[in-house]
Amino acid sequence: MNSKTRFLFVSFAIMLLCTLGSAGFAADKTTKKVFAEAQANQALVYLIRQNKFASKMYTEYVYADDQFVAALENNSYSFVYLEPGEHLIWSNLYRANKKMHFMAGETYYLLIQDPVNILDAGKGMAWVKKVSHYTTPTLKEKQKSLAHIEKKYPKYKKKADEKSYAASVPASSQISVQAPKNKRGYVAIPARTKIHVKLLESVTSYQNKTGDQVVFEVAEDVIIENQVVINKGTRFQGIVNQASKGKMGGVAGDIDLVVSSLPAADGGLIPVLGQISSSGRDRTDKAMMNTVLFGVFGGMATGSRQGYLLKGENFFVQTRMDAWVNKKQIQPLVPAVATSFSSDAVYDGKVSKRVSFQPHKSKKIQNVSVDLSSKFKWDDLELVAVNGKVLPEPVKAQSKKFSKKKQSYVFEGWDVVKSLPIVDDEDSVFDLLFAGKSGGHVFRVKVPLELKLKAK
Repeated sequence: MNSKTRFLFVSFAIMLLCTLGSAGFAADKTTKKVFAEAQANQALVYLIRQNKFASKMYTEYVYADDQFVAALENNSYSFVYLEPGEHLIWSNLYRANKKMHFMAGETYYLLIQDPVNILDAGKGMAWVKKVSHYTTPTLKEKQKSLAHIEKKYPKYKKKADEKSYAASVPASSQISVQAPKNKRGYVAIPARTKIHVKLLESVTSYQNKTGDQVVFEVAEDVIIENQVVINKGTRFQGIVNQASKGKMGGVAGDIDLVVSSLPAADGGLIPVLGQISSSGRDRTDKAMMNTVLFGVFGGMATGSRQGYLLKGENFFVQTRMDAWVNKKQIQPLVPAVATSFSSDAVYDGKVSKRVSFQPHKSKKIQNVSVDLSSKFKWDDLELVAVNGKVLPEPVKAQSKKFSKKKQSYVFEGWDVVKSLPIVDDEDSVFDLLFAGKSGGHVFRVKVPLELKLKAK
């Protein structure tokens, strides 16, 4: 046996030992698919473990806080009902841990891996149908879970709190609502009222970090007793609760956004419960196989994928408690429009080259250079609108360059790209509107921007 063959044999032996264990297959299982009905006062959560070569022989113990909820073999699923609110989902095998906000009456599909992958309804049910069997824990597994909870839960909770921005916010700063003494003249918004919202900027696990503020918008009027109590178009902020970049070795990136409150039509704040998450495709199996074929460095060479959410994506939040809106103080929303930027003149500009964006990749986005005529001496530019819609905040140029023929204003690539209403996996041309001043006069500049998108 030569040295190369010996190295490959040893690598395979190490990998094989890592996948074998005393836990073995134990959970009760059936190939007959079992499905559950959603409950009005609880969240239904499907827990799915895909067919993976790594750690194939182990049983996955899954927990919600200090409650044992499932024992998953390779290529299986189970489900559990949880009380609405925040829960820490964690497991013993992949060391996955994720704080999640669950809403009553909703159904969730979780792919149990590191990071925990939240699937939409279509993909989630497809996974449930794809895996081979449904499992329920045995008495022995229930007994064993008690030791796991006692030994590991405090550590996992501490780790999750350290990664979570929301866990660092003092309870005293969280919004709460008290019922008015005289409810006459108020409209009540019941607890668990659904509110349709959408994301107003793109986010990725590579570009964003925990604690970043993110802008959202109410997508539909909320009408109660023939009164609009929350206006469509109302803008508000959420936070990046957790962002983990994809790592070498095929570990997927993960980004998690949380919304805790939004404005009512009377100007008051409504406490809400809402979370939207995205994980990049987990490729640890490929990394494991590369280790077998090419040794340890082969495993490290496997690329990572980032989690991302694009501007315009929709989801729902729920009110956390009963809230009240003062009828006399209700005001209709007057949306900002691009034509509100009055100016003395409108000029045409151009972008020096097409911009490329691959949200699933760990790549820096090239800067955007806007070129203008040097006929006038112009002050700094700001990007104020895209496709006729005003941005939540203007994007300022990072630098500027002057020559005899042109003036160039350079914008941070990500600041521009995250503001674009991107259609997943579709190239587009966007109409950008910039505003600035020249010699005390306000001017506008229209610039077309071509975006090459590859989102897989």
